Amino acid sequence: MNSFPSKQFYDGKVFSDKSTKDRPAGLLAHGSGARCPVLFWSSPSTFQEEVHEVATRDASTRSKANVKEAHRCARLAAEIAQCAGAKSVAVLSWYNAQVVELKSCLRKQNTSGIHVGSLVTAQGSEWDYVLLSTVLSSKASLQEAKLGCLADKHLLNVAVSRARVGLVVLGCPDVLQGNRHWAAFLEHCKDLGGMVQDGDEPSLSAEGPMSDSAAERRFQATFERAIRAYQQFRSPQEFYPPPQRKETPSSVTRDFCRIREVENGSERPEAFKYQ
Repeated sequence: MNSFPSKQFYDGKVFSDKSTKDRPAGLLAHGSGARCPVLFWSSPSTFQEEVHEVATRDASTRSKANVKEAHRCARLAAEIAQCAGAKSVAVLSWYNAQVVELKSCLRKQNTSGIHVGSLVTAQGSEWDYVLLSTVLSSKASLQEAKLGCLADKHLLNVAVSRARVGLVVLGCPDVLQGNRHWAAFLEHCKDLGGMVQDGDEPSLSAEGPMSDSAAERRFQATFERAIRAYQQFRSPQEFYPPPQRKETPSSVTRDFCRIREVENGSERPEAFKYQ
């Protein structure tokens, strides 16, 4: 997780502590199933940004939002939260209007507890999983001068260094690659095998670490499935009926068949018959 920001912004002088290297692998995987901690999920050309009015404490301002990208981002964030716990997930964006849209999408999915905010609110904080929504996808944004706050290398440094075990960036690579820092990040994702093209989507590995609550839910679901499966089988006695017990008569009579007399006068039974 530290390799790109260290190389791109600190000349490779920032190293990972042993405790971070010993962290278990996360849940994120490429659509093909290969696990990868850093993914770039390409947004199609049909995901167009819009200008929205965002109310502030003193007035309203104009900001950009990408509704379809927000829906895609919120859906993936909810899936990760179900496995890793909502408090382990953050969804961030450079645009306040997109933050509003992301919150709305998560509410519609009845998902709560996920941190949703701008990059300014994320400084100094970390989460296990971070999703970044870059919003811009129109041809008018192809020039670096049109990228605005996305071209700020300090904000990009903050954005890509908030995640501990998994990072997903959603955006249009054709728009972002005009900036040298974004071009380097896209190349980094390609080297890791983390480019998720449109028409594909990230997957979650079942072997990744889970929160205590998520692990408890998974155990409960597994236990309930086992109970239902057990109840579908018939009783073992129906397959292997117990042997019939023979009734023992209350009294046993012994019938001496023949008694042979011997010369010395003693009597010896030859056979017994039980009834």
